[in-house]
Amino acid sequence: MEKILIFIIVVCCCNPFYSQNIKKYKGKYKSGIADYTYYEDEKLERILDGSFYFKNGYSEILGTYEKNNKVGKWTYIYNWQGRYVKMIGNYSSNLKNGIWKFDETITEGKNKKEFATVYNFKNDTLVKEISLPKLKGNLDPNGNFIGSWIYKDSQSEYLVEFEKNVLKKLIHRNPQDGQIFLNYDTENNQDIINKGLYKIVTLELTNNYSQDITNVITDIKSVKKIESIRYFFNRLNGNLKDFLNDLAFLDFKIFVKDPEIILLKQ
Repeated sequence: MEKILIFIIVVCCCNPFYSQNIKKYKGKYKSGIADYTYYEDEKLERILDGSFYFKNGYSEILGTYEKNNKVGKWTYIYNWQGRYVKMIGNYSSNLKNGIWKFDETITEGKNKKEFATVYNFKNDTLVKEISLPKLKGNLDPNGNFIGSWIYKDSQSEYLVEFEKNVLKKLIHRNPQDGQIFLNYDTENNQDIINKGLYKIVTLELTNNYSQDITNVITDIKSVKKIESIRYFFNRLNGNLKDFLNDLAFLDFKIFVKDPEIILLKQ
């Protein structure tokens, strides 16, 4: 009898579910309702642990927490004013990793547009291949821009080359007749680079991208043409960041590494 009692005490002390006292909540939560399990720490603060479900008038979130960290498979659904988005992927220690599948449907009257793609993440950072309706390119395992990128809409087409996150070449042309508006190539100014008369500047991809790049290394003197470079980075921002960060209110956040450009030293 004494040995059995000792065994029970040991199990209770070693098993966190005994000491943490897992509880269940179902009811109002932030802007909607939620159903989740949790325990309280020594400060009586809730630690999410186990299944989690949230729903309001336009969104659903389903996944699992482990000691307040998102783990395993998670599903996000957004459905509002004709736009339906569903995202499914995995978390590891509260960070998105691996492949995330995105399905989007936009309905306008009788017209319906459907779009599906996958994003690759490494600790919340976007990596590997990017394939969107207007933008295609590649990121290395650390999120650096590399290789060929293409952006194309009804009025502009950009053919771009990156090397280790630095913009090297950019051609801006009319997709209708092929007329070239800008041909930017750092190789044309190799002497400046060889002499070290340059600096590499990070181009912050913000929602209102407006950095001064008038000192970009190029033989192009027209500010209007240099604006073509600025326009490309605005489109890059709009396609990579805005699309995903529109969903930030779902607690879905990403990190896109900012690219770099070569400028003349002042």
